[in-house]
Amino acid sequence: MKRRHLLASLAAILLSSIASAVDRVPMERMAAYHRSVIVTHETDVTSAFMTYFKSHPEQIKHDFLVKIVPCLDKDGTIPAPSNATDVHVEDFPGGVQAKFKLGEVEVTTDFAPMLVGRGVQYWKGAAIYSIFTNPPTPVLLRVGGGTSVSFLTGTPPAFVGPDTVSPKDAQMLDNNTIAFESGEDPFQIAVRATGVLDRSADTGQVTARFAGGSGALVMAYADTADKALELSKIDARAERKAVDEYYANLLKSRIETPDANLNAAFRAA
Repeated sequence: MKRRHLLASLAAILLSSIASAVDRVPMERMAAYHRSVIVTHETDVTSAFMTYFKSHPEQIKHDFLVKIVPCLDKDGTIPAPSNATDVHVEDFPGGVQAKFKLGEVEVTTDFAPMLVGRGVQYWKGAAIYSIFTNPPTPVLLRVGGGTSVSFLTGTPPAFVGPDTVSPKDAQMLDNNTIAFESGEDPFQIAVRATGVLDRSADTGQVTARFAGGSGALVMAYADTADKALELSKIDARAERKAVDEYYANLLKSRIETPDANLNAAFRAA
């Protein structure tokens, strides 16, 4: 146990020295719980929900399940992420928050994997993506799928073209829920919205619409469609609160020094 603590301390010191010497390069901010991984890009504010490959070990790629593109519906136009200004994206214990402007509208997104997936014999996971606008402005979230993605060599092709997503052969289950298969190592996906979901008959494009200027998506994956659908019905507000409580308790073990980088490195370790 002492050796383990020593290694953690050495890792924290090393990370602190690196953080002090190297300027931060805009890329992706990530968070994970068990096999569920979420990411929001620091420049184009698009987000993705991912997992690992269950069929084979993979060191640098993730199984890309859902992509989310935040847009507004303002005065008959559709401001999209390529128009974002004043972009600030930060990870916090358990998730990633993005703040940016589309025109004069302030937009905040909150993305976090839920505390599900452990203690079962099959793969499953869920995440909640929330969006808020000030002043309240109708929101459009474009929802698509993917295959695989690697962040090792910078912004991956899946994130090129931040205003677009890849339509999937989605099945509309009701006005708020869709189901589809996604990923290179495919999983069954269910996405439920607090607003209205729509699928274009011409392009297959799926869009979540929040007329009041705020809303949330619950996305879930599992090995069967029934399991994914059931998981998508979780109480989003209660589960999101549980994430904050989990990490607040976990991070009661901390260090406080004059070096903010060292404190953050110990937290990450």
